[in-house]
Amino acid sequence: MKQNTKPYKKSSKANKKVKRIDQSETGELATSNSKKRFPIVSLPEIITQPIFQSYRRFIASADTSGNLTIDDLLNQFMVATTSVLAIDYIKAVRIKKIRALSPVTTQGTSVFASMQPVGSDSGNNSFNSVPEVYIDTSASIDIPAYLSLTPSLTTPLGAWHFSNTTSIALLLMILPKGTTLDILFEFMLRTTEASQSPHTRVVAAATAGRQYAAAILTNLIPSGVNYI
Repeated sequence: MKQNTKPYKKSSKANKKVKRIDQSETGELATSNSKKRFPIVSLPEIITQPIFQSYRRFIASADTSGNLTIDDLLNQFMVATTSVLAIDYIKAVRIKKIRALSPVTTQGTSVFASMQPVGSDSGNNSFNSVPEVYIDTSASIDIPAYLSLTPSLTTPLGAWHFSNTTSIALLLMILPKGTTLDILFEFMLRTTEASQSPHTRVVAAATAGRQYAAAILTNLIPSGVNYI
């Protein structure tokens, strides 16, 4: 008896794909429940105000000592409305991470980098950063001083901030010339709500409509972005 060795071939009807999306002559794609094997019965959750992340890198043009403030955070996300005025385009901002790398320029001459959270609610004494001092030093030209902080959301340094009382200090920094400072920000874009006024900054020779970041403590210059 001769065996049938031909492979089994499915019918063309079984191989036919179910067309679920129509494409118009202009290229638009359209679909509806009448074309779906499993109809859509609910829409997924959407986030209308997502949280974004962005790094800013700063280079210290000179030895730097002073407080990082809420104002400094907001000033990294500005847009010029005129040549002499800029406003922020974010609703809220927080520091996700901050790190500094301070190189030794002369072998045997040490460098010193320091960070100390200083944020406090002096009015109600209910929301404060513990003033721990973080220090790293180096005298080797091969090994720079390095510090990295990931602040908690339960401290002023890592909490969300709006354009209210922007002069509040968050972090005392002492950084030598040549330091590279990276700050990872989380932020939400501004909405049109009338209850919150935008944060403004007087600038010079800006181009209206262009986005800018500002220097911190004069000597920490933003790198790779337009700055004012």
